[in-house]
Amino acid sequence: DFYSTEDHACRSEGVDLARELDYKSAAAWVGHPYFDVIDNSTNFEAKMNRMIESVCQKVGIDIGDRLQATSRKLKYLVADLPPDSEFPPFQDFDVVHHYLQSAGPKVQARLRKRGQKNHWSYI
Repeated sequence: DFYSTEDHACRSEGVDLARELDYKSAAAWVGHPYFDVIDNSTNFEAKMNRMIESVCQKVGIDIGDRLQATSRKLKYLVADLPPDSEFPPFQDFDVVHHYLQSAGPKVQARLRKRGQKNHWSYI
């Protein structure tokens, strides 16, 4: 129901070809633990909420009822930050994480590169 090529320069196929390619892509991912199908069983806003909920679940973010229409939304008025002189001294630095292939799905291996001005330490 929501397929369109109007605002997508990279998409030029018609609905039938798009559907065929969609089925082929889905077939290639069958059995993968992170393969979720967000179908068209609801309106577009509900579909987007289901997609956000799925992504949050995969990365471990508890969304509670925040995507429900009945959830209580809180808004805050935030004032300007105080000047830098009000804060303790600090230095900016860069951090790069390289994730490595590990022996098991519950084991995470990464190389952390931290530094500034082209001087690096590795953890």
